[in-house]
Amino acid sequence: MLDISSKETRLLCIGDIIHSQLEFTNPEHLILFDVVPEQAVQTRTQILSDIADSGVLVFACHFPFPGLGYITQKEGICAWQPI
Repeated sequence: MLDISSKETRLLCIGDIIHSQLEFTNPEHLILFDVVPEQAVQTRTQILSDIADSGVLVFACHFPFPGLGYITQKEGICAWQPI
């Protein structure tokens, strides 16, 4: 994860924290590189929730171009809101 800021403007690059929008509703969905599955699910769930609470602009490199948007949370479920 990379946090880029200039004065009060932030952009958070989430890298490999999430690979598809399926992981928002099914954080237990794993890929080959999640070598410690329990830790991957726990980390993904916590970080996505923290990002949703922050309201920061996100660059999700595995999402369709341009991969910019916001992670929102409603009733404990995260979702992607592209810009």
